Amino acid sequence: MFAIVIGTFALQVFLGIEPPSRISAPLNVLLALLPVFLWLIWSYFPERRAPQPRSGLILIFLMTALFGQAVGRPLINDVFRVNEWLPLSSALTRIAGYTVTTGLVQVGICYLVIRAIVWPNLIRSRYDFIAYGAVAALGYTLVPNVEFATTGNPLAYVVALHTAAQVVTLTMAMIVVGYGVSAVTIDNVSALAQPVIFAVAAGVVGASIPLFGGFLNASFSAGGTSLPRYLFAILFIGAFMTGLIFVMHFLYRFSERQSVERRLGTPE
Repeated sequence: MFAIVIGTFALQVFLGIEPPSRISAPLNVLLALLPVFLWLIWSYFPERRAPQPRSGLILIFLMTALFGQAVGRPLINDVFRVNEWLPLSSALTRIAGYTVTTGLVQVGICYLVIRAIVWPNLIRSRYDFIAYGAVAALGYTLVPNVEFATTGNPLAYVVALHTAAQVVTLTMAMIVVGYGVSAVTIDNVSALAQPVIFAVAAGVVGASIPLFGGFLNASFSAGGTSLPRYLFAILFIGAFMTGLIFVMHFLYRFSERQSVERRLGTPE
């Protein structure tokens, strides 16, 4: 997905290549749906060929899409009304505000759907939390991404960037949630750690929203040429995704190694 963002950005901004107007709208919808297609091709269909494939993936995808629209967005837009007071607040207030509103709502809905559908009988390893968390994030962001792509005829690279930002942010947050849940259920860590992990996951969403917006409004001049502001947002999403993947990969591997050592009775 990140390669698609860079590709569409380079074609439209640096090379000046624009898609014909008659295919602009379908292209935008395709870009909004691209994460789902990539998941189906690279994850879901190979999963079906496994001896014991994970169950409930499609149901989680559909339920998070449904509850995201029916519960999540009304809470965020109509109850908390974040767009009316947070954009004008200070940076720290925006991060805290988006964390306790948008972050908690999105993470909470995804977690509750996963828990209702697959918990605990279909959880076999800590890596199952990654698979279910990722598909929950895809489901939750599906409709907002399509709506963005079909509203106002935005440029293709803007749609690709917005889609990547939404999917990557919530996926990373759900991976954090999965780490916390697996620590409590598999590693027997105190249940008090789970609210802390939820707060961290909500903070991932809450911090990304104002930071992403800030990079969109940034500008930089190199050699007399003003680089487009979306370039900063692309770099931010890339760095954000890479950094969190590295950290969570380390934590998951460390926890798995500790779990194996405990089972084998090997001193740490």
